[in-house]
Amino acid sequence: MTQELSVAEFGELQECEKEMSGGHLQMCRALLRIHDMKLYREQYDSFDEYVDDRWGWKRSQAFRLLNYAKTMREIEKSPIGDIRPKNEAQVRPLTRLPLEDRAGAWFEAVGGKE
Repeated sequence: MTQELSVAEFGELQECEKEMSGGHLQMCRALLRIHDMKLYREQYDSFDEYVDDRWGWKRSQAFRLLNYAKTMREIEKSPIGDIRPKNEAQVRPLTRLPLEDRAGAWFEAVGGKE
């Protein structure tokens, strides 16, 4: 069952979908906002339905991108936030860890260098 978005939520959805055409990390961050705020709910019953219909992605692909955005957010908040993974493939092994352990694991992966 779909639910109507407020004017502010509709504006947020439009902004996020505009950002989806930007760089890869920017796109993943916008997708995370759409997911977390449930901005898809006016036209779709589920996030899975939204990403499949709107972007042609399966659930696994969408959640891999969400995990990338979440992990990058944690790394950027950490003391080594300026030493970032170059792409989603470098982040993928970290996503098997609890979210709170990912930045520390990245720090170890880069040799503990700041």
